[in-house]
Amino acid sequence: MSTTINVKTIPQQYGYTLNSIELSVRFHGAVYFQDVPEHVPVKVSIHLSDEWAGLLPVVLDVSKDSLAAKNPLTPAMFPFLPLPSQFEPTDTCQWQQLVKQIEHCLLADPLLDSKNPECYRLMRELFWMAFVAAFPEFPHGDWPRWNGLITMEGDFISRWVLKDEDEEPNVELLDVPRAVRLTIWEQFRSMVYDRLSIPSTR
Repeated sequence: MSTTINVKTIPQQYGYTLNSIELSVRFHGAVYFQDVPEHVPVKVSIHLSDEWAGLLPVVLDVSKDSLAAKNPLTPAMFPFLPLPSQFEPTDTCQWQQLVKQIEHCLLADPLLDSKNPECYRLMRELFWMAFVAAFPEFPHGDWPRWNGLITMEGDFISRWVLKDEDEEPNVELLDVPRAVRLTIWEQFRSMVYDRLSIPSTR
């Protein structure tokens, strides 16, 4: 498969060069093997017309894994942290405010998922923790719609919506919503400390 892309020119002192381009290649379909290889080689080539023969294209791997390795997580990537010292984990309104703050950060940069997938995944995980703490009956009961660009993915929300209703009730969660919020709070601050080394103020 091949395609042609128009790349913007950049004037130089003695001529022109070409602006960098970022490509995203997705693969659809599946191949079924008993033994799945860890990597599959994919050949990418760039062809310029003869008039641009003086330009040498350089193809770099900017896959999500390579970007994550080049962009380690730092507290500065999470503007809503650390939480204020007066944050009360049993207060609905404070959780709702936190949901809005995290949602804003997730949507502020449309390319965050591509540029730093590890940051995006952690921020999305914290978003869903805050969302469920704000609305403990989710996906039942009343709750506001969130921006559809934030997908329901991640360990926490997957466990929450898929939990077996036939299981015996968790004693810690019987006092809903207070116990739900306290339980999520412990998970939230533990994850923040483990991944970002930001201690809880409480």
